[in-house]
Amino acid sequence: MLVRVKSKFANNVEKELDLSPVTLISGFPGIGKSLILKVVYGLLSGIGNDLNSILMMEGNVELTFNTSQWRVSDINERLSAVNLPTIDGMLTIAVARHENAVEQVIRTDKGTLLVSRRGAEGSFIKVPLDVEVKDAGLFLSAEGLSLKGSNAVQLIDEFATLYETVMDVVRFMSRQLANLRVYYLGPYFDFPPVSKISGKSWVGTHGEYTVEVLARLSMEPRMDGKIRFLRKAIDGLGYRRLRAGLVGDGIGITYVDKNNNEIMGGEVPCSLKTILTITTQLMASETGSIVLIDNMDYCLDEKTSAVLASLLRELGAGKQIIGEIHTTLLSNSVDSNYVTIHTVG
Repeated sequence: MLVRVKSKFANNVEKELDLSPVTLISGFPGIGKSLILKVVYGLLSGIGNDLNSILMMEGNVELTFNTSQWRVSDINERLSAVNLPTIDGMLTIAVARHENAVEQVIRTDKGTLLVSRRGAEGSFIKVPLDVEVKDAGLFLSAEGLSLKGSNAVQLIDEFATLYETVMDVVRFMSRQLANLRVYYLGPYFDFPPVSKISGKSWVGTHGEYTVEVLARLSMEPRMDGKIRFLRKAIDGLGYRRLRAGLVGDGIGITYVDKNNNEIMGGEVPCSLKTILTITTQLMASETGSIVLIDNMDYCLDEKTSAVLASLLRELGAGKQIIGEIHTTLLSNSVDSNYVTIHTVG
């Protein structure tokens, strides 16, 4: 689980965000709330990508993970053999950019496992040994940290073993992050009254596939309880017996309105699109997924904020939600026992 994010925001505001199953981030417009979500997404989904393409100028971010569910016995045995700190408890990946120079660090509660830098002087691993490599600016890339030129044959046996262990750590961390399922939604949500079948398994950045995914979930017996829970909550907004299914030659939303009229493939308000997009993705996401939501309270008023808040715990169980919000309506509606709220700035 990702347990902490530390970042420098606009105006040199530095903030450490402790995370919970649901974390909401508020603050002044322009302070960088959305940016931190984009950087977290860029890192968690960007193994091997150039850090210059992920980080803003003068940007730095630290991601801290709880490793209690990781299988670390094999890698720890190799670390112990070369007297490097073992992985036990928390592990932090720190990345930073200064102009066009970048640095990445892997450290545990017990010490530092890796420091690598790419700058005008070249690319190097600096800790636990000092050696030139191909490209230290590629995020968690064993290929980028492969030895350059004559270094490949000059390491004596002692340092060769140390270097190979460092590469084992990089490959181990690459696998851990690659196994995470990370989704990015927002900053607005919209879908047509009726859409064509696309075959997509997620709702899309702006919810464009929400109705199709919801229709597919509605056909899965294991989702019956969650779908009923969602429908009951939405009933209170005046959209009774809401379902997603075939409408003509496409897929649309059907419901009974406040005047007892059955609406097939009708337009739904912006606030309901926000609720349906977020909750559908939570139901569709694998256990252990991280769902990042930019402008999570898009179009929500006090009543619809309360409805979304009531759905997060049930439909988001087993997932981690990090949402950026613009008002206090949603944060005022959530249960503080499982939601952490941070104000930046």
